[in-house]
Amino acid sequence: MHFPSLLALVATTLPAANAAFTVPWTLPESTVWDAVKSSEKTVPCPRWRGALPNGIHDATCVTAGFFGSTLKTFSDPGAPHASVTLYKTTESWNKDPRRTEFVDVVEGSIKKGLSLFGSHAGTSSKPLKMELTIASSGTWVRTDTDNGAASPCYIVVGFPKGAEFRPPPFSWWQKEIVKNMYHCVQQYHHPALNPSNDEKGTDWWRLGAARFFDGMAYPAPPEILGKGKYPEEYVSASRLYSHDDEAALFFHAAHNDGWSPEQITGWMKGHAVETTADAEMKSMGADAALKKRAHGFARRVVDKDVRYAPGKAMDMSRVSFKTHSVRDKVNLGVGKTWKETFALGVWSPKLLVASFGEGQTLDVWAETNEDADGVEFSYRKKGTKSWMKGKLDKAFRVSIPRGAPQGSETYEFVFSMSGTEYSTYPRVMAKRIS
Repeated sequence: MHFPSLLALVATTLPAANAAFTVPWTLPESTVWDAVKSSEKTVPCPRWRGALPNGIHDATCVTAGFFGSTLKTFSDPGAPHASVTLYKTTESWNKDPRRTEFVDVVEGSIKKGLSLFGSHAGTSSKPLKMELTIASSGTWVRTDTDNGAASPCYIVVGFPKGAEFRPPPFSWWQKEIVKNMYHCVQQYHHPALNPSNDEKGTDWWRLGAARFFDGMAYPAPPEILGKGKYPEEYVSASRLYSHDDEAALFFHAAHNDGWSPEQITGWMKGHAVETTADAEMKSMGADAALKKRAHGFARRVVDKDVRYAPGKAMDMSRVSFKTHSVRDKVNLGVGKTWKETFALGVWSPKLLVASFGEGQTLDVWAETNEDADGVEFSYRKKGTKSWMKGKLDKAFRVSIPRGAPQGSETYEFVFSMSGTEYSTYPRVMAKRIS
């Protein structure tokens, strides 16, 4: 069997990654057929290890049976921790007029992914190898994450069928390619992590962290929102660990507060893979890195102040937040005490809003059950931007003069809980001093 020699490596500068790739080359058709060892093979087989998911074909595909050719190999010579080899199947999509544009989209997405996490994907002694195949599969991108192997990691990108040119637009593929590349990073460090863990506690960080990185590469355009789960669609009424892709909002908020992409990957490497939601909740409650960022996340969601990156605003009009409003204005006699109790779920923050009557000076504080750990709160006068961090059982002074402007008597309290119990019942208290 005769294989053509590889063309010389050509260096090229990639955005923020200094990656390099080989000049495109293609195996002759006869060589491919010899490698397959079956002149009767009629179903294209992408680079894959295990049983292929529905959408390609029903056969079991192994790398030795690859039916296609190589386009390019991308790597980061400055920090050779990861590489991506791009393949294509020899199917009819190669004759589609959108072929060149689509291949450019795939290549650009690979470069973006490597620029974000290539340097902290694998290790210099054992780099993460990703093998990505473009095939006639339709509107989806899949990663072979259920084979128990760390590297190489296999990804299949479906070429858009028929009229699937803009809806969903190529921006959808861009994000999904980067997201699935990061799933390979996760698989490298957690080979046992696979889709069978779905809905058992791992999805929030497995899908959320990967969606965070694809958002760093390509912020979600309005036209794809509602067609998938994105941080713009986060619902705080649900516990953080019960979310899927939209949990990326937590990682974006943490990044806004200084958690770098490298640190997020470092955290992911050390985070245990739990098999139940209850075990994951307890693991989170003992995780200092997560607990440190729980309350900042709550405040940013209330303020709708989460960004993809500096200068890249996120549309948070769809993000919801639970609010507990005190029905009546608080008016007390001197020396009298007021109390408002409400339910607070772990990793499900809540906003409490209360108004105090004119002519009162009060001591205000918050307290909770003794066995409730990880409860934090902040407060501010409604209409102001800065939060004041409160301390449980320690009062702060509120004075509402007579004739105070409308609204100046209203205060906001944001509560969060990051402990190991499912819920607690905090109380906001007030005692009139004069």
